[in-house]
Amino acid sequence: MATKTHLEIKGLAGFKRALKNAPKVAAPIMQKAINKALIDIQTESVKRTPWDTRELKKSQQRNVKFGGLSAMFWSDKKYAYIQHEGNFRHPRGGERKFMENAIKHKMQATVKTLEDGIEKILKTIKSTSKF
Repeated sequence: MATKTHLEIKGLAGFKRALKNAPKVAAPIMQKAINKALIDIQTESVKRTPWDTRELKKSQQRNVKFGGLSAMFWSDKKYAYIQHEGNFRHPRGGERKFMENAIKHKMQATVKTLEDGIEKILKTIKSTSKF
């Protein structure tokens, strides 16, 4: 004698919808987290940047690009590399390896910001989907 079994997974349709909508939800939330992390690092870098005329600091503040789940800032000053890598005393303050040191200093905060973004994505997907 043959038996017939029926298996129903509650919430499967909602889960499929959530997966389909996840990229639309995730991208803007993650971009916002990436932007915040970059601004934190940029701010720290500017604080650590050697200065005489402040042009090197200003160049890091005006050269910023956000989008495509990425973000970056840079200096367009030809002497930025020398200031960053040089091993000499900066008369008005700042330090060598100012960008690198800013990244190291802000690493834990950056990871936390990105983790918070992921948490927000998961909460948003869950709250907008009926499981």
